[in-house]
Order: sequence, then C-alpha cells, then structure tokens
Amino acid sequence: MEWICSHLGLIVCSLYVAFVFSVGVASTAKLLKRHSLGTVEIIIIGGGIGFVGVHGLLFGAMLFFRFEIALVGIVAAAGGIFLHSLYQMLRDGDFHHLLSGTFRGNEAVAQRVMDSNELGRERGITILAKFVRKQFRREGTIFNPKSALACLALLGLLAWYANVYTNTFVYANGTYSGAIAGFGDVPFHLTQISRFAVGDHISLDDPTYAGAPLKYPFLINFMSAVLLRLGAPLVVAYHIPGLFFGVGSILLLYFVFKRLSGRRDLAYGGTILTLFASNTRYLLLAKDKFFATWHGLSGTLMYLGHLPFSVAHVWDATFPNQNVDSTALLPLFLLHQRSSIMGFWTMLAVVLLSLAYAASDAQSFTRLETLPLGILLAFFPLLHTHGFVALCIAASVWVGLVLMRKDQRLQSFLYSLLWTAPFILWQLAFLLGPNDAYTFTPLWRLGWMTTAGEIGGIRPDPSGIEPLPLTWLRFMWQNFGFILPAGGLAIAAAWRLRQKINAEHFWFFVPGSTLIFIVANTVKFQAWDFDTNKLFAFDVFFTVAVMMLVFPLLVSRWPKPALGIFSALLIISVPTGFLDVYARTTLLNPSTPGIFDADRVSLGRWVASATPENAVFTSSDDHLNPVNTLGGRRVVLGFKGWMWTHGISYGERERLISDFLNDPRGKAGTFRVLGPVYVLLDPKWREEQPQLEAKLIAAFGQPNFSAGQFAVWKIAQ
Repeated sequence: MEWICSHLGLIVCSLYVAFVFSVGVASTAKLLKRHSLGTVEIIIIGGGIGFVGVHGLLFGAMLFFRFEIALVGIVAAAGGIFLHSLYQMLRDGDFHHLLSGTFRGNEAVAQRVMDSNELGRERGITILAKFVRKQFRREGTIFNPKSALACLALLGLLAWYANVYTNTFVYANGTYSGAIAGFGDVPFHLTQISRFAVGDHISLDDPTYAGAPLKYPFLINFMSAVLLRLGAPLVVAYHIPGLFFGVGSILLLYFVFKRLSGRRDLAYGGTILTLFASNTRYLLLAKDKFFATWHGLSGTLMYLGHLPFSVAHVWDATFPNQNVDSTALLPLFLLHQRSSIMGFWTMLAVVLLSLAYAASDAQSFTRLETLPLGILLAFFPLLHTHGFVALCIAASVWVGLVLMRKDQRLQSFLYSLLWTAPFILWQLAFLLGPNDAYTFTPLWRLGWMTTAGEIGGIRPDPSGIEPLPLTWLRFMWQNFGFILPAGGLAIAAAWRLRQKINAEHFWFFVPGSTLIFIVANTVKFQAWDFDTNKLFAFDVFFTVAVMMLVFPLLVSRWPKPALGIFSALLIISVPTGFLDVYARTTLLNPSTPGIFDADRVSLGRWVASATPENAVFTSSDDHLNPVNTLGGRRVVLGFKGWMWTHGISYGERERLISDFLNDPRGKAGTFRVLGPVYVLLDPKWREEQPQLEAKLIAAFGQPNFSAGQFAVWKIAQ
C-alpha cells in the first residue's frame, strides 16, 4: 500500500496512457478492417491516432472548460467509442475469431469462421490455426518465420534508438542532465510542457515572450503536459510521447518501404538509408593519424565514439570548404527535436494509410471510413508545421491529377476528407497569422543558406572567381553527400520506367521529391534558414521512396548488379550518420552536461508553488532559466536565440529591461501590464552587473526566495 501511494501519479499516468492507446487501436482496427493493414501497423497507427485525437480534442475543450471537466468529458466520450468499437469487433469476430461464441444463443449474430460449417464446429482449432497462419502472411506483418532476420534487425535498431533517445533528458540525484546535442532544444520544449501543466484553462501565451501568442507546433508538448498534470514525473512525461512516436516512425518507415518495394531487404536498407544518410565527413578518418597503428578493438571503438572532429554540424568552415547544416535524419530530427519526431511519424502514418486506401478494392469512401486519416490531417499543422507544408507540396501534383482525370473512386477519397479543412485553416490562421511581435515574413531566395550573413550559411569564394551557383552545389554536396546525386538518378530512372510503376505511387512520390527540393531552395520560411533542413529531411524520405519504386524493377531484371549498386549506395552514404549516433550511445559515456542543478530545481519548484499562474518574470536571457522551464511561468524576454529564429523582434523589450536594471525602483511598473511581476537575479546577471543585487535590495528589500546564486523579488503592485 505504501508503494502504491508513493507511485500513485505514475500508476494513474500509466492507466491513462494504456486507455488512450487502446481507444486508438480498437477504433482504428474497426474502421480499417477491410483495408490491407497488418497487425503491427494497426497498433502503431492506431495507438498514435489515440494520442493525437484524444489530446487534440482535450486541447480544444480546455479553451472553454477547466482541465478536470474537459478531461472527464473527453475520457467519457473516448470510453464510449472504445466500448462501441470493442462490441462491434467482438460481434464480428475480428479478434482472429478467438472470441467466437461470446454472444448469447438467442442473439442474431453474423456467421463466423469457426461455426460456418460442420467441420468448423467439430475441428475449430484446425480452422483457427489455418486462419491465423494466413493473417501472419498478410502484407505489412513482420512476424513471419521468413522475416525473422528483418525482425531482429529492426529490434536491434529500435533498441539502439531507445538507448540514445532516453539519454537526451535524464534525472538523477535531484538534478537534470542531457546529451550535449539537445542542450538548447530540451529546455525550449520544457518551457511549453511546464506552462501547459498549470492553470485551469490552456494558455496560448509564449512562455519565453510574455504577451505574444505561441506560434509553434506544440501538440506533442501538450501531451506531455497532460501526463505531468496526472502525476507522472517530468522525465517520464517528457519521454513517453517522444519515444512512442520515435519508435513508431522507424517501424512505419520500414512498412512504407515494404509496401512500395515488396522486398524486406530493400525495405530495411531503405530504412537505414533514410535514417543515416549524410555527408562524407567520415572520409576524414583516412587522414587521422590515430589509425596509423592498431590500438586494439576496444581502443578503436572507443576512439570512434570520441573523434577529435565533428561529424555533425560545422559552422566555421572557410572556402572552399562549406558549413554543414544538415546531418542524418535520425540524430537531427528524431532525438531532441520533439515536434519533428511528431511530424515524421504523422507523415509516415498519412502516407501508409493513403497507400492502404488506394490499394483496397473499395469503390467509394465515407467520412467514417477515412476518419483515422482525417484525424491526423486535421491536427497536422499543430503537430508539425514543416511536415504539413511538405505534405501539401508533395501531394499537390497527385491531387491535381485525381481531380482532372475524374477518377470517381479516388475523388470520393478526397471528398471524404474535406471536413478537416476548417480545423486546418484555424490552426494555420493561429500559427501564421500576423502579430506585432512577429515581424519576419517568408521571402524568395535562390539556393538554401545563400542569404548574405546567414549563420552557418554558404561560404562564397572571397576572390569572386567561383560563381555562387557552383558554390551552392559544393555546399549541397558537403551537406548531403551521395544521397543527392543518387536521388537525381533515381528520379530520372523512375520517369523512364513510369509505365511499369504503380501510377498512384509514381505521381505522389516522384513529383513530391522534386517539388520539396525545389521549394526548399527557393523559399525561406523562417528567419534562420538553417531550419529549412526540416523540409530537406522529408525530401530524403521521398527520395528514398522513389528508390523503392525503381530498385525492385532493376532487381527483377539484373538481380546481382542492382542489389550490388544499392548495397554500395548504403555503404558510402551512411557512415557519417552512424558515427554521429554511435557517439551518443550511453555505453561510450557521451558528454551529458548538467541542465538543471539542485539550485535551479529548487527555484523551479518554488516558482511553481509560490507564485500566481499569471506571474511574469524579468530575468536574463539564460536558456536554462528555471522560471519558465521548470516553474511554468512566463518571462518578459527569454533566450534571444529562440526569439530570433522564430521571427520575434525583441529590441524594444531589451531596451525596457535595460532601463529597469539601471533604475529598478523608478521603472518598477514597466511590465505590470503583463501580470504580477517578479525579478530573478541569476548567475548571468550577477556576472554582467555586479551592482544589481544591491540595487534590487534597495528598491524592493530582501528577496522573497534565494538558492545559491539565484534570488527572486516580487515587485509590489
């Protein structure tokens, strides 16, 4: 009993997660029963739809109702859907008919496999065995003896991923730490999680810039906030959605490629290529003097995990070398970039569902039948805006062709999804609508990272001899390596072989890959062009998907040469990505600097418990500020790097803060319009302004709270 009481929050959280997962799986399985989805696909997609649908509706309800009321209402509605789906599945015998005969004898039940004839009634176990064997042979199911190798390889990859992912944010001995690569992203996402976890209603204020709307795809952080409200520890609440959708992304990637290629070897190879394809910086190993002598296997493996040069980002290159702004997809987007994890899973789920619908023998589609896909589309902008933009770009040609050629079957598929338009438009209006704080607008530019003065941008020839287009090609090569020319060749081959490729697959993936690449190189979507690498990540997926259309045809005609070419492409494309992820493996003791020490944790807890929910803090722009990362309160001006990359003009607030620091008493009312105001003196301000503490004491008396080098004053209203 004592153990249950001490772990009650974790137990409640676990039951809630299991409930949401079960609702999604049962509902999806029922709605997609006549489409060719395998068991594992149903579990991954259904569980994810449960998370997305329940929390999307909960978010909407919290705009009008208290959290407790909204949660009870949504859970009750979801429970009703679950029970209805369960009843229908039991009635129709959809659990592989294992529950045949569950209903009363006087009920009118449709005939089922196990009682369809005399032999079935007498020897039902034999019929059941044959039925189950057929189920395991269905497309998209990996649990087949012939696919044991692919299954083991996938499990190994997932275990490696889970090991690296969970090391991005760790709690031990009262402090938080994490991998160095996520040192900036993890605190940013924590500001939203902590903010969403407080208050009766949902707050759409930006916790890093009080008073401005939160124009960021935040739904995965809202999921973690709900788990935190239900009593889960912060690390658990942080990791559950990310780990599920990250693992699900890898599995869905395999299943998408399995459907496109029809081969397990190409599907697994395509999965590895998509996740790890990167630049050719691994060739620097050939110049490393360490390898001039043999240091033993353990010494070599340890050295490869702690290389003296970066295989990831490079921002200090000098011509003719170029900066590296895009690395392998897995380490760049499936670890600490939580919204990108959500976006990649959603893209794969949308593609896989679309492939299943297109492959079915249904002559028309209803809104209820396509509801699982509709739920994902309806919330896609809040899940990941870049992913939604990539999907719109990629699908534009295919949608246009469906409408022009008057394919009634596929047109009914598109029409059944029209109900999602109001939800999508509202989200786009909120995320992209004008606001005084956001001054950046998308602009045209020819070539990614070619804007003059861009941090991490192209390094042009200082002599002016080499033309910029040639420098851009050099830059792209040093960012993407062999996947760039290989993708171009695959698109050309697909065009030549288009008569032998499924038309729906061809017109979705081939133009999709081409258009995403073109748009990413002509439109600058954010203030820092670096973030356009998210679009290039989706382009890598579409490019490898094109390869999955081409290589089966080549293998059928020239088996050994085609497989040899594909294997060679893998060997020369993925080493840099492997080295990047390998260095993060916990067995190698990667660098995991402290994020929040004991003093920061203590301050965060005090802020969460002792200050009003609408409080706002004047503080330095330290990105590890416990006020908004752990305490769930807003700050006047957060980390300037976040402000700049999101297009926020913060110059005026920076000036107002400077005036306040020079005269705390005289400028005490500067920020009262934002809410009850507090002042945080942290190590950064102590170093920059040694006299500030004396000024604050003179103006407001002794601090209301202090821990180590942190001190907090409340400014009287």
